[in-house]
Amino acid sequence: MNKIFNWSNVFGTITIFLTIAFLQQITVRSEFLHVFEKALSDYNVTDLVFSKLRNEDIALDTNIVIVNTGGLRRADIAAQINLINRHNPKVIAINHIFEPSNDFFGDSVLAVELSKVKNLVLLSTTAQPKETSQGLVWDSLITSYPEKYKDIGITGSGRIITGGQEQFETWRTVYPSRKLSSGQEEKCFAGQVAQLFDPKLAQKFYSRDNKEENIHFRGNLDKFIKLDVDDVFDQNFVPEMITGKVVLFGYLGESYTSSFWDGDKFYTPMNDNQVGRGIPDTYGVIIQANIVSMILSEDYIDEIYGILSIFIAVLMCYFNVAWFTAISQSRAYGIWYDLITKIIQLFEVIIFVWIIIQTFATFNLKLDFTIAIFAILLSGDIMEIYLSLVVNAAREVRIFFRRGRP
Repeated sequence: MNKIFNWSNVFGTITIFLTIAFLQQITVRSEFLHVFEKALSDYNVTDLVFSKLRNEDIALDTNIVIVNTGGLRRADIAAQINLINRHNPKVIAINHIFEPSNDFFGDSVLAVELSKVKNLVLLSTTAQPKETSQGLVWDSLITSYPEKYKDIGITGSGRIITGGQEQFETWRTVYPSRKLSSGQEEKCFAGQVAQLFDPKLAQKFYSRDNKEENIHFRGNLDKFIKLDVDDVFDQNFVPEMITGKVVLFGYLGESYTSSFWDGDKFYTPMNDNQVGRGIPDTYGVIIQANIVSMILSEDYIDEIYGILSIFIAVLMCYFNVAWFTAISQSRAYGIWYDLITKIIQLFEVIIFVWIIIQTFATFNLKLDFTIAIFAILLSGDIMEIYLSLVVNAAREVRIFFRRGRP
């Protein structure tokens, strides 16, 4: 029993966690290593569920219709809205920010058509957040051309490509609301859509009280009803497709059948290329459709982290410390220490990853075993150093004082 529960194993466990903390500080302070940390932090093993392992039988969401605005001018988008609004959709949401322009006619016509929509959501966005004692705070709110669209519909915060490193990051979460430095709170675009469609379901979303909500992706464009630019103008749809539904207007390329990447496209967990960076896989309006679908179907991802994750990490680390110490001190297996411990570490990591993926795919439950996996990967080598230097040195000191000074 003493081989398992003793101070040597306790200090060995502490040494491993101090090493993890030290390596993290080095990574943060080193710009060179920070690049690798950024790449690793943007990867999540649960992305495999969406990109490789998901069930292709996931049903089409018939509550949401996506309309491609292509490269249309504002007057043409107004014409699209007019044709769709005739069939009484429950909510119309526009995934565009209309900046000030010299197109007076287009702005006027668009404002008129938007004002006719009973339940309308317009996109807003925010500047980069700042960390404060009260959490993340955003400086300012950016909305469509205030002079033209200020009093039309309601706004909801979304995400647009602003350049910089952000455009290469994976979009896998949504902020239910964003607190501005002015004290105003801006709810998210998809949440506002859900609020107008079904207030009770929207309230359930906000009552989860998560600062960030993991997006449960239903799928790409194939999981939603969609209308291309010509489909709308040629009225290539039946009224039942629109009546009582959520209609999201947004950019899907000149045609949604085009494979050419020309903007407003993001990396998501559905990207087939999980390592490195290929072409972004999903348009912004489709991601918003996935968030709306998640809220309306109450298909959320829950997450276990914090104290439980740390407890599991400490438990696994202590277990490895005790096990590896016994191997090191064994006459039969000590000589094979490196080989045996590496095999054990490999199997432990594989088991942890398997548990993470299966739990996520089966129960929509996201487990955070990051610290535990790091502790497993470091435990073999750190314990070898610890046992060689610290433990042996302590033994020699004890022997020295028992014998007395010469």
